[in-house]
Amino acid sequence: ETRRVSHIFLRWTDPQNRQPVLDRLAAIRRQALDGRPFELLAREHSQSETRHRDGLVGFVERGVFPADFDRVVFDLEPEVPSEVLATADGAHLIYVHNILEARDVAFEDVRDLLRRELLVEQRFERLRQAAAAVPAPDELRMIDRDRLPELMRSAPDEQPLLRVGEVQVTAGELRQQLLPLGRQLGDLADEELPADLLQELRDREILFQHLLAREQAGEDLELPDEQIAAAQRRQLIQHEAQRRMTERLAADSELLEGFRSENALRFSTPLRFVIERLTVPAEPAGMARLEAARKALDAGTLTLQDLATELGGEVESTGWVSLGQLAAGDRRAVQFAPLLRPGEHSPPYVAGPVMTLFAVRDRVEPEALPLAAVRQPVIDAYLEQHGRRLFRELTDELLAEAGFTLAASP
Repeated sequence: ETRRVSHIFLRWTDPQNRQPVLDRLAAIRRQALDGRPFELLAREHSQSETRHRDGLVGFVERGVFPADFDRVVFDLEPEVPSEVLATADGAHLIYVHNILEARDVAFEDVRDLLRRELLVEQRFERLRQAAAAVPAPDELRMIDRDRLPELMRSAPDEQPLLRVGEVQVTAGELRQQLLPLGRQLGDLADEELPADLLQELRDREILFQHLLAREQAGEDLELPDEQIAAAQRRQLIQHEAQRRMTERLAADSELLEGFRSENALRFSTPLRFVIERLTVPAEPAGMARLEAARKALDAGTLTLQDLATELGGEVESTGWVSLGQLAAGDRRAVQFAPLLRPGEHSPPYVAGPVMTLFAVRDRVEPEALPLAAVRQPVIDAYLEQHGRRLFRELTDELLAEAGFTLAASP
């Protein structure tokens, strides 16, 4: 059984006189019972970092929270705020939105899910077999699977991870492709996902370059399936159109310089940080302590190591990282890092079984790069934004050269 839980937390203003806080929280509870949305009340009143998410803690199972907190959560009726729960650092109102009952899942309920997963596995396996059955390109290099996790955390965006012939995939490009997958999968994202994606990109590119070379050599591919043949023709047309449009853009430096200037931040060195991160066991009392400590941390009268010693946590430094590298290891951190100056600390937040708070120790602002250094990325970005128009212009020119005309119907 899991429950989707929110809470409102108020810290003791005077531990020797708790009554004002208890009275205030009881008044907030009455507002919730009168129909005021719990999310709005959490946003207005809660002193926990969860106020940034309207009080949402998330889906929890038994045993995640301390015993008293756990008992309240799993005895509570959905959509009814709890009685005030006092703890060492403050008091809570707890709210259960809905309950996912524990049950055995029938085969019929997951048949379609299992079928989709098996089809994906079979597709990847057939792709690997097909790529292994054709001659490898003259230049084929890919980072070892066991090295990839560390490179995804620490490698600069320009670090090459894969090369197949003339095609290269960098760490930054792989991070960009992983971002939408991470958003879709959330906590279900497998730690093997980066390596699986890189392997798929490798196999697809090997096959594409092999088919392209055979087609350009005038070889009859003898593809029996018309759908496969049509897809291949589309790919070849797209490849040739991309080549011609790239050649046209590469010769127009004035156009490229104007586009680069209009999108200067896009073609700049990355915003980079040195992050010092504190992680402590996820406990409600610990969250309250981290919230209360932020001012002292920013003022320099308290250090992350002091808190680590006090709360049984650990402190680590990332070294220099870009936003993409930061997101690869901690997606929540990218919400706060760009807003912080050196010496400032993020709000605390829950990341799985731990709570995290980090400091930006140093940062380097982006610097615009000259066109000579980013010429190909500028061309790629321009095609992404204006490729349809360029394709129409190219098509019209080719038809005019061929003397093609449209005749009106009689």
